[in-house]
Amino acid sequence: MSVGSADLWSAIYTAWQASGLDSLFRARWSTAGKSNIDYLTLNDGDDGPQPPLPYCVAELSSSSTKTRMSWVGSRINGVNTFPSREFREAMLTLSVHTGPYGGSSAKATAAYLVEEVMKVFGGHPSVSAGALSLSNGSMLLCQFQSDSLEREPQNRYQGMLIYRLLADVPVAM
Repeated sequence: MSVGSADLWSAIYTAWQASGLDSLFRARWSTAGKSNIDYLTLNDGDDGPQPPLPYCVAELSSSSTKTRMSWVGSRINGVNTFPSREFREAMLTLSVHTGPYGGSSAKATAAYLVEEVMKVFGGHPSVSAGALSLSNGSMLLCQFQSDSLEREPQNRYQGMLIYRLLADVPVAM
């Protein structure tokens, strides 16, 4: 994993926590004697040990460089420095897995939680999404691409959101 990818993951997790999504998902857990700290609401690539419902699995595709640039930056000890940057693109998939909750069907629960995730990452019709913040570079775009709700076995539903990410990151040449 590159520094750019690690920075994207960090930004995704930070946005998840800061927005209250972690608390929103945990509030719907019935852990049957297990501690809530044993599980994550946002999982990296797979769901690991079976967490309580609902939970989300985030998958980030390998980033690809769209363009590179450099320019004469400053003179340090009489030498010109050449800072370089890249625009990197990646696709983010967020899969929300749910079951029935509080008298609502699994599908209704999935629809509600997907809408809440859209308010944070983008795609909601009435809420502007917050920006993802990178430690190294800048987030240029977190663009909603598509969403879907699919039935899963055992009275479960999966809501899927896909985003296109574009980041401006510094690189050493």
